[in-house]
Amino acid sequence: MRRLFNDDFKSEILKFLNSLDEQCQGTLIHSENYQAINAINTKYSEFVDFVYIDPPYNTDATVIEYKNGYRESSWLSLIENRVYSSMKFLKKEGVHALTIDDYEHALVRNLLDSQFGPENYLSTVVIRNNPSGRSTVKGFSINHEYALFHAKDSTRVELGRLPHNEEQKNRYDMSDDNGNFEWENFRKSSAGSDRVHRPKQFYPIYINDSKMRIPDLSWREDNLCYEILENPDFNEILVWPIDSNGNEKVWRWGLERAKAELENMIFKNVDNSRIEIYAKKYINANGVLPRTWWDKSEYSARDNGTRLLRDMFTGTMGFDFPKAMDAVSDSIKIGCPNPNGFVVDYYGGSGTTAHSIIDLNRSENSNRKYLTIEMGIHFLTTTKPRVQKAIYSKNWKNGKPVNRDGISHCFKYLRLESYEDTLNNLSLQPDPARERALADNPSLREDYVLNYWLDVETQGSQSLLNVADFRDPTAYTMRIKQPGSDVQRLQRIDLIETFNWLIGLWVEHMAAPQTFEAEFARETDPLLPKDQNTRLVCTRTRQADAGPYWFRLVEGYTLKVPGDDTSRQKTLVVWRKLTNNPEQDNAVLQHFLMEKLAISPREQIYAVIYVNGSHTLPNPVVEGENTKVRLIEEAFHQAMWATEGQA
Repeated sequence: MRRLFNDDFKSEILKFLNSLDEQCQGTLIHSENYQAINAINTKYSEFVDFVYIDPPYNTDATVIEYKNGYRESSWLSLIENRVYSSMKFLKKEGVHALTIDDYEHALVRNLLDSQFGPENYLSTVVIRNNPSGRSTVKGFSINHEYALFHAKDSTRVELGRLPHNEEQKNRYDMSDDNGNFEWENFRKSSAGSDRVHRPKQFYPIYINDSKMRIPDLSWREDNLCYEILENPDFNEILVWPIDSNGNEKVWRWGLERAKAELENMIFKNVDNSRIEIYAKKYINANGVLPRTWWDKSEYSARDNGTRLLRDMFTGTMGFDFPKAMDAVSDSIKIGCPNPNGFVVDYYGGSGTTAHSIIDLNRSENSNRKYLTIEMGIHFLTTTKPRVQKAIYSKNWKNGKPVNRDGISHCFKYLRLESYEDTLNNLSLQPDPARERALADNPSLREDYVLNYWLDVETQGSQSLLNVADFRDPTAYTMRIKQPGSDVQRLQRIDLIETFNWLIGLWVEHMAAPQTFEAEFARETDPLLPKDQNTRLVCTRTRQADAGPYWFRLVEGYTLKVPGDDTSRQKTLVVWRKLTNNPEQDNAVLQHFLMEKLAISPREQIYAVIYVNGSHTLPNPVVEGENTKVRLIEEAFHQAMWATEGQA
């Protein structure tokens, strides 16, 4: 929104939105994915239903410029550390899917099994994504790729089903109050259908001209058969589950179910030679179990990936090898059957996963949410524009919408600083003597740079958190490299949004900034020393556009227990612009919170309150040694530099 509107307009819009994060259906992050994964892990820990990724296949068609000659191990390291980090935000019942071709299939399967555990491997789906084939020097034409599905915990996972195709729907051509059904032979014929496999499903059925019944029976454990306790009537015949070849089979249902559902069964005289019994088989309203061979024409990447993208854009397409929408949509239906679920794709590419979720929400009236991460210039030329276009219209041709069937949709767009940005914003105080000493001793230079320079002499750099600039949260700037070029431009960094992500804050309301003028007085405080027995108090504030006292409040919650929505901790973040008079700043802060807004740290409204700058607010101790009111600068630093296990 910042790129389209000024900050004042944006703030006025946001202040009217409650449950802000819950109303946001998507997030696009322009960043290197390992950095972005670690940035979102606090907020999304054990929150994500499904991770779907389509990483680079490490083939000659998509060459990766490695800094060494270890092509396989470098690629595996690239995948391994991202998969490992992303496992943290999968729910315990979450599902992970990775697509790959033959080139790295065996290696990545072993890697995923080692990460998730072989017991959590679910299946490998073969997808016919290239019907015309891709020729190889080894004499084969490749038509397929793989999707490898793993669970975080296979004992908890519930996979979704796929819709019935037209052929399957047409089979169920009859209906009653319970739905569509077909008549299926009541005698089993599949594997494991012999009498010896299920002897309790081998029992007689009595039939006359108009009805059927099951006689009284008694199970004989010694003979593993039923003893018939009543003979058939004179007009009844006895039917066993014996096929036309004389093989003893079994009925589809056990005895008690068959007795209860006789009204759902019929019999027919086939060729005047034998009686066959049929039972109603209802179509599963949830769809069919996903199969491991996907060959629909809609899975063609050329026809339903590349062509779709060309229809949405004009000129040169900004991305090679986009996925077919149906292949991604069906993966989402399997891995995220929850219509309100959350899907992450940290190899976002052209934005197919986000586009698929937008279309699924449109067609199913569902509310799945997505988070897509992608780097490079095509994020701006393809990924984000594609999402915007998909929201506006389902169908496009020659870069123009075919219809106006847009949906109400809100997505958040973030850009994270790059590694190059971090280096470009390191600052050093000039020291000619130091430079001369290092120039004459290369080994000293190396030791100095690794063990001292980065740790000590770059402190206060913007990319290493210059807390002095937190005095004005709207004015923190860095030199940022522009996508697709080496040009650097001074840009403002959104400290407020950054802090929300670092502490894992689910934003419920973001107030518009308020500015005030203030009046002060001194009052006696008996708790102070006699020679300093007065303290400054703010007696009145009034809103003024050019007032020196600026505040912006963010309300939301964090989760004390990752993934447990019942462990919400209501949180307030207070941002302010500090003047050069700390005493007045703190007097205004106390008046603004405790008098104007009636918010006291001593009350139980908020579990945690964050404030930038030193303060004199009452600060009760909660949970061990933690205080309720905490400094933003300290929390910011701790979250940015926390090692694993300390975040």
